[in-house]
Amino acid sequence: MISEPIRAAVISDTHGLLRPEVEKILQSCDVVIHAGDFDNQMVYHKLKIKRPLYAVRGNNDGEWAEQLPLIRRFALGGFSFLLVHDQEDIPQDVKEAQVIIFGHSHMHFQRQENGRLWLNPGSCGYRRFTLPLSLVVLTLEDEGCEIESIFLEEGEDGLMLRKESSWFSKPEKAKNHQENRQEKLKEREKTEKKEKSEKKEKSEKKEKTEKKEKTEKKEKTGEDKTVSGLRKRLRERKNEGIRQRDQLFVIAKIMRLLRRGAQVEWVADNMRLDPAVVEMIYRISVTHPQADAHQILDKLEVNHLLECR
Repeated sequence: MISEPIRAAVISDTHGLLRPEVEKILQSCDVVIHAGDFDNQMVYHKLKIKRPLYAVRGNNDGEWAEQLPLIRRFALGGFSFLLVHDQEDIPQDVKEAQVIIFGHSHMHFQRQENGRLWLNPGSCGYRRFTLPLSLVVLTLEDEGCEIESIFLEEGEDGLMLRKESSWFSKPEKAKNHQENRQEKLKEREKTEKKEKSEKKEKSEKKEKTEKKEKTEKKEKTGEDKTVSGLRKRLRERKNEGIRQRDQLFVIAKIMRLLRRGAQVEWVADNMRLDPAVVEMIYRISVTHPQADAHQILDKLEVNHLLECR
């Protein structure tokens, strides 16, 4: 059991160049794993002095590197490692190796298969053609390890770091990890379902309240319209009564003036009425001498003619 997580920097194909950005990343690591092609002894010794170094010989490493093996197996942080430079050198029987590391191609590669992690960190030394510069940091824990792929990309102020993270579970822990993951997913689904139900209930409650308020408002509006209509009709009747009284008063006055011998034209001009109306009232009073103002008003075809000019 690991007391504390171990950070292992995985690099390859430095070819005599240890970039400042790479050195800064290495400072935060406990060990370095190098998949070969140091290209000179200086980089090898620089890496070895500062922290434990697990390394193999690359095809560009000279006589000084003859002490380094072509294939190296080692255990670290509860994991079994197999390290080579060229993928072609990986033996058919990898035995119990859980993490298989290789380099040479300068191309980052990562795959999990049958409980094993296959890893090429790429190159963080001299750039080959247009291939990206990269390295990997493994954080080894009891349950598994975090895989942090770091890409060094050109930016306005020099190289910028872009990181991609994933997780690799130990084979014996994978089942438990999967069960825990499924349990967390179920718990999340349960929480989401509950939140969705509460949201739906809240929405339905709000809709019901709005519908009720709308109905009450509609009923109130209907009542207001009914009251308003009643008031309007009463007002119209009142105005109609006032108008009728005015008309009766005008007819009675016309009849008095005509009986006193006033001429139709004079009455119309004096009372500012249409002469045709005065003439009509005169004829009705002559043909119906017993008719009063009410009866004459009933006989008039157009009452509004009585309005003043």
